[in-house]
Amino acid sequence: MQKTIIDVLPQRLIDGLGVAGGIMPAIGFAVLLKIMMKNVYIPYFILGFVAAAWLKLPVLAIAAAALAMALIDLLRKSPEPTQPAAQKEEFEDGI
Repeated sequence: MQKTIIDVLPQRLIDGLGVAGGIMPAIGFAVLLKIMMKNVYIPYFILGFVAAAWLKLPVLAIAAAALAMALIDLLRKSPEPTQPAAQKEEFEDGI
């Protein structure tokens, strides 16, 4: 009779892998926050957490609201007009 690999592994190892698998989303979220966390984003994270935990909004609704806020922020910032490199600086004495 054939045994599967799972049947051969000790139960303690399988339990440890289950615990590690449960921790992985938290570690991924922590790494993501470490990379992209800036002080300007903190209110948005708090707002998203409150919307999910306290108001019990679905993730899709929170993502749609976040997209709307990002678009509003993007459209409020006017782009700087681009100038050729020679016109950016003024030289008085030629050097």
